[in-house]
Amino acid sequence: MKLASYVVDGREAFGAVIGEAVVTLNERLGGRHAGLRQALAACALADLRKAAEAEKPGEGAEVVRLDRFRKK
Repeated sequence: MKLASYVVDGREAFGAVIGEAVVTLNERLGGRHAGLRQALAACALADLRKAAEAEKPGEGAEVVRLDRFRKK
C-alpha cells in the first residue's frame, strides 16, 4: 500500500494511492489523526489499510498535488 500526504481543494489530506487515484482517509478514520505522520506514529497502519480497502478511489490523481517535498 502506498500512502501520501497531499493538498486537495486547498486543504491538507492524506490517503492511499491506488492505481491512478487516491482514497482520502482523513474522514474515513473519523478525524482521529491530523495527518499521515500522526497516523503512522499512532501505529494506525492496520486502520489505514482497512479504510483504504473498503472504499473505491474517489479523487483522480490529476486533482491531487502530492506534497512529498514539503518542508516541515
